[in-house]
Amino acid sequence: MAFRRLRKLVHRARQAGSDEPQGFGQTQAAAFAQIEIDAEGAFQLLGAALVSTWEVGITEVGRALMDKIPETDRKTLVNRVSDGLVPVQQPLQDTGHGVGAAIKQGVQAGQLANRLGPATEPLAALVTPLGTQLEAGWQKATDYLSPVFAVLPNTDELTKSFGEGGALLAEAFHLSATRFAADLDKVPNGDATGPALSDAIHTWQRAVCRSVEIIVFARMSLIANAAKQMNA
Repeated sequence: MAFRRLRKLVHRARQAGSDEPQGFGQTQAAAFAQIEIDAEGAFQLLGAALVSTWEVGITEVGRALMDKIPETDRKTLVNRVSDGLVPVQQPLQDTGHGVGAAIKQGVQAGQLANRLGPATEPLAALVTPLGTQLEAGWQKATDYLSPVFAVLPNTDELTKSFGEGGALLAEAFHLSATRFAADLDKVPNGDATGPALSDAIHTWQRAVCRSVEIIVFARMSLIANAAKQMNA
C-alpha cells in the first residue's frame, strides 16, 4: 500500500511539473515585461538606421549639387530631400509607440488562455503591417520629392527607380515579419521563454535594419548620381 501510494504521489508530481511550463504565470509575465525593453530598443535602433542612412544620402546630394545650381536653390532642394524622410519614418515611430500596448495585450491573452502561444500573437501582429505601411510612406516621399526629380536629368526614370524602393522595403519587411512570427511560435515555455523571446526580437531587428540600410542607401544614391550628371 505504501509503495502504491508513493507511486501515485510521484505520478501527480510529474503531472504538475509537466503542466506548469504549459501555463502562463509569473515567470512568463516577467519575461514579457523584460522583452518590452528589448522591443522598444529594437525600434529605436531601426529608426536610427533609417535616419542615419537617409542623412548620408542628403550629404551626398548636397555635395553633388555644389556649384551646379545657385546656393539658395541648392539649399531648398537639400531641405526638401531632408523633409522627404518624414512619411517613411512615421510608420516606424507609430509602431514603436505601440509596443507597450502589444505586450500588455499579450500578457492578458496568455493569462486568459493559460498558454504561451496567445501571448506572442499581438507582438507578431504589431510588425505584420509595417511592410505595407512603409510602402505607402515611401510613395508619399516619392511624390514629395518630385520637385527635386524635376530639376535632375532623366526625371521620369529617376522617379520610377526611386519609387521602387517602397516595394523593396515592403518585401523585406513582409519576409522579416513572417520569420519573426515563426520564431515566436517556437519560443519554449519555462525558464527559456525570456531569452528566446529576446533572441527573436533581436533577429528581426538586425534583419530589418540591414534591409533599410541597403535599400535606402541605394535609392538615395540614385538622386546623388543624377545630381552629379547635371551641367554646371
